[in-house]
Formats: sequence, structure tokens, C-alpha cells
Amino acid sequence: MLNNELFKDLLNQQVSSVEFVQDYLALHFDEIILTYYIWPTIKTEQEYYFENIDYKNRLCEFISKSVETICFEEKNKLELQFENGYTISLSIERFGNNLNVPEFLYYHDDGDKSYNYIENLEWNKRNRP
Repeated sequence: MLNNELFKDLLNQQVSSVEFVQDYLALHFDEIILTYYIWPTIKTEQEYYFENIDYKNRLCEFISKSVETICFEEKNKLELQFENGYTISLSIERFGNNLNVPEFLYYHDDGDKSYNYIENLEWNKRNRP
């Protein structure tokens, strides 16, 4: 499956919840869950990083907002832009703190799609039982 085909399913999907689990983030959409193993950058009226005191509050503001556009740049980033113009951007290049991360992102839906973005910057399909 091409990367663009995978991400097109996120278009017009509404964020239904934001889940913080120890050292990763899960964004729940109506039928899809994106699990981020690297903290994404939040762009609202300014940029927010995980270290910022208001980071988690800003992420929660995405609840009930729908994805309007998706920008995927191979070996660079995945950026989701929402109806209010705000974005969630994930760097998917190896540098700094990202050097030893086994995977950047895990995508799964209510159907049979389940993928993780891992070493060598390729999508690998995970088999479901």
C-alpha cells in the first residue's frame, strides 16, 4: 500500500480523544488510532513542544476537530492540518533523540489496516490475528 493511500483515510476524520501513555501519545479518530512514539510538534497560534508547560492542553484542543489536509514528506515529516488551521507535525527523520527509536508511528483502524513506521523509514504491515 502506498503511503498516500494509507493517510487519505484520515481526511475528514475527527479527533475523538487524546491519550497520554507514559512515553507516547495516541490520537484517536472516529475509526483510526495514530500512536506517536516521538512527541509531535503542535502548531496553533505558536509552536508547542513536549517540554512546553501547555503542550498537553494544546493537544486536547484538537478534540472534535477534523483533519483537513495531510502532508507526508518521505523521510522528513507527517503533518496533519485541521479545520482551524492548527497542525500536528511529526518529524520522521533520524537525528538527535530520534536515533534509537525503534518505530516512529503506529497506525491502525477498526478494519484490517495496521502499520508501523520503523527503521529504514518504510511502512511495515503488522499481521492481525
